[in-house]
Amino acid sequence: MSFKIRVSFEDESIEFDCAPSDTILEAARRQGILMASYCEQGGCGACTALMTKGAVTYVRSVRGIPEQPEPGDMIRPCSAMPLDDLDLSPLSRWKQYPQ
Repeated sequence: MSFKIRVSFEDESIEFDCAPSDTILEAARRQGILMASYCEQGGCGACTALMTKGAVTYVRSVRGIPEQPEPGDMIRPCSAMPLDDLDLSPLSRWKQYPQ
């Protein structure tokens, strides 16, 4: 079982699958998608995205981010695992590379 993750920008969107046991960052990398990240612990905020649909849980608690975010909340994809299909609008651009 996996969830669909859709990442939307002004002019395009990227879709990929994510297993419930993977963070969004892990799944994106495995599928050739490069997203902004630095600490990969949720602390730096480089990967911050607005979650417009779905639900996530965190591998570890992240300061300044709701523990149970709802649509309309910011999340940290480096530490978040999906509980449902997600729609995200990241603060920085993600790129998909051909595999």
